[in-house]
Amino acid sequence: YCITLIMSKELKDLLLEIKDLEAEYDYYCLHEPNDTESMERIKGRIINANNKYDDLNKRVEQEKLDGVKESSFSK
Repeated sequence: YCITLIMSKELKDLLLEIKDLEAEYDYYCLHEPNDTESMERIKGRIINANNKYDDLNKRVEQEKLDGVKESSFSK
């Protein structure tokens, strides 16, 4: 249960990171459209953060399923 809470906090942190990166990307698109190198770098970071989020979310869901299975068998 405690691990799930820690991972949930990490999920929230990743979502905030993704939102920040998306805002930074939008800024570059509007104000620095010729700085494609920075925009590509930021897009890569967004993709990496999304991948981390997806992986961690899968682990959280598996932890929840495992917890349900354990509680079902202990009865």
